[in-house]
Formats: sequence, structure tokens, C-alpha cells
Amino acid sequence: MNAKSPSTFSIHALYTLAGVTLFGAILLLISALGFQSSLGMSLNVFTAALGPISEVFVGMLTNAIQWLGILFAGMMFVVAVLLCIAGRMTRRTQEMSQRLVSLETKLAELEKSS
Repeated sequence: MNAKSPSTFSIHALYTLAGVTLFGAILLLISALGFQSSLGMSLNVFTAALGPISEVFVGMLTNAIQWLGILFAGMMFVVAVLLCIAGRMTRRTQEMSQRLVSLETKLAELEKSS
């Protein structure tokens, strides 16, 4: 790869974005799975103020937030994989274009010599 090529930057940017997205997905998944245990005393005040029906509401709300976190983490995993694939395809495209230029110059040299 040529260091002066503008697509080299885009390849590194795609791989960097894929890594950052993967790291964010892992953090989101960890925080979504530990969400219910992190609520602690703040929910006790809410349930004491509103009575027994609030426990059902709070349970449904925490489950919904956990599932949304897991869903978004899964979507972020998919985006990370797609960004990695896009970086790989960009790199392959750049290599193929360099090979094409090399073949065209060799063909032009062969045409001149014959």
C-alpha cells in the first residue's frame, strides 16, 4: 500500500471505528446485564412511595431496559462486523487497483516493444 494514498486513511478509520464500536457494544452489554443490580436503594424509595403495584411496574421497566440494552449491544456488534468487512473490502479494492495499474504499465511496455 502506498502511504500517500487517500484510501489508506479510510481503511484505518474503518478499522478504528469497528474497534470503538465493538468496545462500546461490550460495555453496553455488561451494563445492560448488570442494570437491575445497580439500581439498589433508589428503587426501594420508589416502591415504598407508590405501594405494591409499583413493584410490578418497576420489574417490567427494568426488564425492558435490560432487553433494550442487549438489543442495542447486538446491533452494535453487527455494525462493528460490517465496519470491519468494509475496511477489508476497501483494502482489497486498493490492492486490486494497484495491480491493475501495474498490469496496464506492463501491457503498455509490451505494446511499445512489439
